[in-house]
Amino acid sequence: MTLPVVTTTDLLMGPYVIYTGPFGMTEPPNANAAIPAGWTPAGSTQEGLRQVINQTYTNMEVDEIAMPVDARLTAQTVQLATALAEHRLDNYRLAFNLGGQGGINEVQTLTLGAATAGTFTLTFGGQTTTAIAYNATAAQVQAALEALGNINPGDVTVTGGPMPALVSITFTGQYAGTDVPVLTGTPTGLTGGTITIATSTAGKGGTKLGLSGNLTNASPQFRAVMAKGLGPAGNPRLVIARRTLSTESVENRYSKAGQGFIPITWTGYYVSPSIDAFVIDDTQA
Repeated sequence: MTLPVVTTTDLLMGPYVIYTGPFGMTEPPNANAAIPAGWTPAGSTQEGLRQVINQTYTNMEVDEIAMPVDARLTAQTVQLATALAEHRLDNYRLAFNLGGQGGINEVQTLTLGAATAGTFTLTFGGQTTTAIAYNATAAQVQAALEALGNINPGDVTVTGGPMPALVSITFTGQYAGTDVPVLTGTPTGLTGGTITIATSTAGKGGTKLGLSGNLTNASPQFRAVMAKGLGPAGNPRLVIARRTLSTESVENRYSKAGQGFIPITWTGYYVSPSIDAFVIDDTQA
């Protein structure tokens, strides 16, 4: 009997760092790249990160043959599970799919200076708006932002203007009480002006968390989850679930003789025909 050759550098052991961000957040271009702004570390964990992929194949049968003749994939689930060691309220908000309740909502200001013509675009979390006119109203700027895949109606409130005068963009909804990435602006034929975006009020989570129990038909707050750790040959590896909900039962334990953890399981959901919902990326450059 010939024993298999074991490539020890392909064996996996070591820590992962888990990050979360709004659905649609910009991802690193490769596993070796820096983590873009907007991703928040989930802090210390216990027992690592479990990646569970379940697939259901349904057999196809015909009367004339005893064995199944074919099969089709009929169900697929992806889950990332860990136990959060730090009992911060923002970790409980992750577990309950909540925003930063009772905190300070981030406010960013946008002005075009002395622009007299042209258009510009805004980018948030890697997604870019359609062209916005230099003299757009606050409502038009808000509509352009809410058309992005990672900003739902109610996630931003735009006041002031009309442009090129200053408008204020307040992040609410799923971004309430959250330190969000600063918008970036790109001129697209803008004449006589300069795009200036600044954070006038930084978002911050509150010191209280509450569950109302109210039922709603609105979509919940999906989040992206990313883990960065070691892969084969000791190179960095990214594991990304792009649209998830926390679906774990959360037990808040206090014990004199044992450490408490926040169990959390993120379940992945479909994104689109052209965007994978889950990816393991070993690309280094």
